[in-house]
Amino acid sequence: MSPLSGSSQLLPVQRTWAAGETPSEGELDLNIRDAVNFLLSPPRVSLALGSPPDIQVGPPTVQVLAWDTEYIDTDDMWDPSDPTKVHFNTPGLYVVRAYLRYPYTAPSGVTYQLGIGRNTGGMWSSMATAPSRIAEDTRPASKDVNRSTSLWVSTTYPFQAGDYIEIFTAQTTANSYGPQATLNGVDARWVALS
Repeated sequence: MSPLSGSSQLLPVQRTWAAGETPSEGELDLNIRDAVNFLLSPPRVSLALGSPPDIQVGPPTVQVLAWDTEYIDTDDMWDPSDPTKVHFNTPGLYVVRAYLRYPYTAPSGVTYQLGIGRNTGGMWSSMATAPSRIAEDTRPASKDVNRSTSLWVSTTYPFQAGDYIEIFTAQTTANSYGPQATLNGVDARWVALS
């Protein structure tokens, strides 16, 4: 048997229809995938912050990011009515990346954090105590007036159907301070069965 022939050992089991069931055109578009089409267009999502919020002052207050721009979503992973969450409808191993850029700040000792949390409910008091944190980046602010501070987090994680992630950030400046509207986002892509 070819690895692309639909072997359930290599690909998720696809939706099937019962005898006499009449699927709508929309259901056919959303629920029927063969092995080759699944591999050519696996579940994935790419989101961004078109209007980044100000992140409240530390020490550090962790804030969940609400995404407002969708670039791609092949598996109904993001819902604008619940903009902080990326949902995993197809179980498997996913590569997840989050990135955020803060503009230059003058104070010394400023740090920024970016983290990915799984099934968190938006309830983190700090990055250090988050039990559902699966990845984090903490770094000092750039001291070069011509440079911003970029945070990047990437992980490979086995998600189950029904899991979700949220992206958190924190900063330690003395004021509310927001990330830049460029170079920010979150991406998730199915890569294998877990």
